[in-house]
Order: sequence, then structure tokens, then C-alpha cells
Amino acid sequence: MIVVSLSLHRKWAERLRIDLRISRAVDTVIDEVQPDRLPGDVVQRLEDLRARGERDFDRALVLHALLDKLRDFMARLVGGMRGEAAEFLARAKPGVLLDVAKMLVVDTGRVEFTMLSVLDEVVEELKPHARELAMDVLQELRPAAREGPLVFGRQWKKYLRYIVERVPEFKCFISEPLY
Repeated sequence: MIVVSLSLHRKWAERLRIDLRISRAVDTVIDEVQPDRLPGDVVQRLEDLRARGERDFDRALVLHALLDKLRDFMARLVGGMRGEAAEFLARAKPGVLLDVAKMLVVDTGRVEFTMLSVLDEVVEELKPHARELAMDVLQELRPAAREGPLVFGRQWKKYLRYIVERVPEFKCFISEPLY
């Protein structure tokens, strides 16, 4: 299971001025379990947290999901296509990586429909810092790059197509057909 370090979650929660007690609690509860499968007791604990600070809770939950999905995708770039691909995007067009993370959060159902406006808001707040964020995640992935190649399945290719449409020069990193 690939998760972002608690220190990185904390750094970006601070940057977005999210209440750190709420952010820490959300990060701890979510990282206790498989990130895409939240058992009933975990959902209840998250709801209890939400009751204490709804606005910051929603922002903390969205930030956590975004960082995890950004790392998931970048790990596939690092493992499946050499680290240069992830580094190229992190430097050349880091906002595209945030867009892909946002699509992954929506596609995997990590946030409720009512939180989509919060998702948009958090992504817009992060975009001016997209390069720093992408490099932070890439830094955490460096040791993981030796774990062996990760293969892009069909479900991932739409994200690669999205990137190539916005950054055509990225195509040089892709050896398999996208369609």
C-alpha cells in the first residue's frame, strides 16, 4: 500500500491553514486501513471528527485523498516508466499532475458528491505550489523506485492520455499505445 508520509500531509495542511488537530486525526484514521476501503467503524470515527470541525474536516479529507492519489500516480510513473517521466512532469507542468490526482479522487469515490466544491477549492489553492508539491512526493518515491516496475492497466491510460493532450512532449516517455 502506497501512502504519503504523515510529515508531508502535515506540511501541506499547514500550508493550506487547515486545523492541524483535525488534519492529524483524519490522516491517522484513514492511514490505519486500506485507503480505498473504509470499514464502518472508521467511517463513524470520521463522521465524529467532521461534527467537530466540518469545514476543516472536509479540507483535510480532500487534501489527504489528493496527496495519496498524486503519490499513487507518480509511483506508477517512477516504477513503470523510469523516474525521469515523473520528474519531467513535476518540473514542466506540475498542475497536470494535480489535475490527474483530482480525477483519481473523483473516479475512485474518495470524496462525497457534496465535497466536490471543496475538492476544486483545495486543488486551486495547491496549484501555485504544484511544482513544490510534486517534488515533495517525488522525493518520497525515490527509495520506492527500486521496488520493481508497476504496469499501467487500461484504467490508468486515460490519465496518461489526459497528460499527453496537455503536454505533448511527454509522449516520449510512453512506450505502450494509449488507445
